[in-house]
Amino acid sequence: MLYILTRSAWSMLTDTASPPTKSQHPTSKSPPALQVLTSDINASLIRSFALPQLTLAILALTSYHVQIINRLSSGYVVWYWWLAQTILAAEEGSERREVARWAVRWCVGYALVQGVLFAGFLPPA
Repeated sequence: MLYILTRSAWSMLTDTASPPTKSQHPTSKSPPALQVLTSDINASLIRSFALPQLTLAILALTSYHVQIINRLSSGYVVWYWWLAQTILAAEEGSERREVARWAVRWCVGYALVQGVLFAGFLPPA
C-alpha cells in the first residue's frame, strides 16, 4: 500500500508537471478518462492532491504503523485516479494492466472487510 501511495503520487506529479504541448494532447481516439486527466485545469488539481499524498507516504515510511497506513491510504483519491489511468492506458493483456486490476480488486475487498467490521462495531482491519 505504501508503494502504491508513493508511486501514484510521484507519477501524477511528474506526468502533470508541465502542461501538455500540442503533440502531447490526447487525440479523439484516447479514452475519455485520459482526456480528462490530461487537461490543464485538472493537472493543477491533481498536483494539489498528489503533493500531500507524497508527503504522507514519506511520513508513513518513517513513523506510521501498517494499520494506520492502510486506513489513511484508502481515503486518498490520487492513487485511484492513477490505477484508472494505468488500466485505461495499458494495452490489453499487459502485465501492468493486470497488476492494476488486481490492486483494484484488493481495494474493493478491503473496503468490504472494513464495512463489515464497522457494521459489527469492530475496528477496521
